Amino acid sequence: MSDNPLDGNDESNDSQNPKLSFLELMARDAARRSARLEAAASALRLGEFPTSPELRKIIQSTVGRERQRLLQSHPFWTEMKLREGFKALVSAAYAALADICRHEAALTAYATDRGVFQQHVEYTVSNPAQKDVMAFCAAATGLIDTTRRILKRRPDIADEVSALIGRLFVDDLTAFVKDLRKNLSHGSVVVPGWMLQTDQTGTSGAMSFDSDELLAFGDWSASARKYILSASDGRIRVSKVANLYHKKIQDFSVGLDDVFSQNVSASERDFYDLEDEYRMRGQGQWAKILADQVGRGRDPYRYLHRFFKDEEVRAILRLPRHSKEQVDFIIALKGAEIRCDNALRDSLYRMFGAPTDDAG
Repeated sequence: MSDNPLDGNDESNDSQNPKLSFLELMARDAARRSARLEAAASALRLGEFPTSPELRKIIQSTVGRERQRLLQSHPFWTEMKLREGFKALVSAAYAALADICRHEAALTAYATDRGVFQQHVEYTVSNPAQKDVMAFCAAATGLIDTTRRILKRRPDIADEVSALIGRLFVDDLTAFVKDLRKNLSHGSVVVPGWMLQTDQTGTSGAMSFDSDELLAFGDWSASARKYILSASDGRIRVSKVANLYHKKIQDFSVGLDDVFSQNVSASERDFYDLEDEYRMRGQGQWAKILADQVGRGRDPYRYLHRFFKDEEVRAILRLPRHSKEQVDFIIALKGAEIRCDNALRDSLYRMFGAPTDDAG
């Protein structure tokens, strides 16, 4: 019997033992499979890239949650989840900014009728705005914290990313947003209030903080205090702060993507090789079934619009119908999604009425 759980060999012949019940056989099989997967997970944790063919075979033969649990042992998995979390925080910050701007638009709309304004402003505008200011500050601060966790796993890009952080997030505005999140979360700062302003163009509303109240009831760094004191009218408009800081977030997100794209690690490359191979193999099997079904006396040209963009369909139809050139172009369009082996290629040739290699 082999001592290596990865090879899947087991010389014991349980099926020949009449004393073993069906449930016992199932339990033994499950135990062997569990040991094999645990051995595969341990091998993945070693971080030896590229992943060996034997280990790849085990990974690609598992499905569903079992496969996901196995991939969690891959060294890139944690970094991938952190990067997904970073993007989620970017989206959350934008959603909070959009809601803050909507609240100010609602203030302006209600201001045309003072009776309606007083009746609705608190629960329709003011309270939701308080929630969204907290959400924006939390997401904005969480972005930097998440980035630092990523850098612990990627010291090779630490200098580039630290320089990006230094360029965008070392100023008075950043200090204010950071301290605002802390103070709001700890109940140490009054929530933003609303203000109306009437001029020659009409009446408008805005959510804002009073500078004196912030300074009297909050814990602020010197840089954050400097930002608060810079408000010439003593009011800090929430939407202005959120818009200015969101521009920093956008620039940082783009810059971080650039760094990642130019510094692909061996673990990242290996992880997505596994994922792409699995996905393309599955799509290839689906395509074989589809080619077989559609190819049964049906005109495949009637279904092109279901699988290709309009501009792709036009490009396909510019090539000679029923030609290998046209089918090869169709295959190339899906090359990043489907692994096309010789069997699938021949099926597609037959489906589109193109000559196969066997037919010359």
